[in-house]
Amino acid sequence: MNPVIKRMLFVLGFAAALSLFFNQLLTSVMGAGVVTLNITAPYGGGTRPYQDGVMIAGRAQTGTYAGYTVQIVLSNTGNESLRNLLVLADGVASETSIPGYNIMPLEGKDPVAVKPDGTQVMGSWVEDKAVFEIDEVAPGKNWTLSYMVNVPQSVPSEVKLVMKIKVEHLGVSTTWPKEVKIVPSPIIREWFAVGLSAAALGSLIVLGKKGFFRFYLNVDLVSMAVLAAAQTVWVQIIGRQFIFPVVDRVPMAYNFAVADFPYILLLITAALLVRKPGAVSLTLFVYNIVSEIGWYGLNPLWWPYPFMQGIAADLYLLFRGRGVFTDKFTFFKLRATPEELEAHRGFRFAPYIDGAVIGFLRGFFMQLSLYTIFYPNLFHLQYDWNYALWWMTIPWAIGNAIEGALSVTIAQKIETAIKY
Repeated sequence: MNPVIKRMLFVLGFAAALSLFFNQLLTSVMGAGVVTLNITAPYGGGTRPYQDGVMIAGRAQTGTYAGYTVQIVLSNTGNESLRNLLVLADGVASETSIPGYNIMPLEGKDPVAVKPDGTQVMGSWVEDKAVFEIDEVAPGKNWTLSYMVNVPQSVPSEVKLVMKIKVEHLGVSTTWPKEVKIVPSPIIREWFAVGLSAAALGSLIVLGKKGFFRFYLNVDLVSMAVLAAAQTVWVQIIGRQFIFPVVDRVPMAYNFAVADFPYILLLITAALLVRKPGAVSLTLFVYNIVSEIGWYGLNPLWWPYPFMQGIAADLYLLFRGRGVFTDKFTFFKLRATPEELEAHRGFRFAPYIDGAVIGFLRGFFMQLSLYTIFYPNLFHLQYDWNYALWWMTIPWAIGNAIEGALSVTIAQKIETAIKY
């Protein structure tokens, strides 16, 4: 026989024997059960998952929205049950890139284990370890383990941590590392939103006073205020109590903002009645203030939010001028008379395009600002960006665009009724 073939057969035979030896050894220690862990930190957000491995410094340390949840899904991927497992999970990370900055157990919140049948078993804290005692994991079944940790109120820069999850079974200990980073709150984005909102409001006043467009009349201000109040009634009283819980159960209805239609109808009506830059932002601002007074409590850090939603739509109103919501394709004709508009060529679908564009811009920048500015700064939460963009921001904008186009005919009838 060829010497090369002999060597190959020897190596293959040796490898097979070694494999059998270790398989028997593993089986003798753990049976035929195999433990796998899937660790998510932080875990939460429901259908909108948080960014795994990223925690933002400054999150509340007490109260309803305190801390971050660490979730461990322990699975048995073997063909025999595993019994009497002990899981020890870091409540203080084993490694940190900046000494003195670390996670810590959330006081008053004991670890919880959820069995495959949905029943709960309480874990415990032993020093800085979350401890779970698991009596049995059947083949193909999962136990879901969770515990909560706090983060520092501030960090000088990004802090990299390594959390370790140890599983002990029949004298054998296996450790899984989980890398997590604590990042500073992106407060510069909040100040950017504040500055941009102040600049937008100041520009509207200056442009109006300088005659670039006809400044707001009393009827304009009353129209925006009344429609914003109607938006508040729809969202806070009717929607949240009766409509949203039902409609949002339909798959993707929330993502495409289906229940937002009356809200967008009122917003398009405000833009159509006023037809001046600022109509969108100011209507949304009044809605925001009324909602804070009645339901959320005043928080000036949320005040730039309506402007971040509305600035792009208001720029579109500036771009279209007095031709907006008419069949005339005119641009920057901010002080045009009806007679001057009639001289321009028409397009019957132009009003519906206006409604769709305004709806799209509002929906897109609403979600974009929430996920990039307000959630990270005010709730100290960073959502998974791929989900936030492709499953929330884009669908929400599309939904608002459709609602905006559908709202035009109704808004025109409202305008006609008001005039006559």
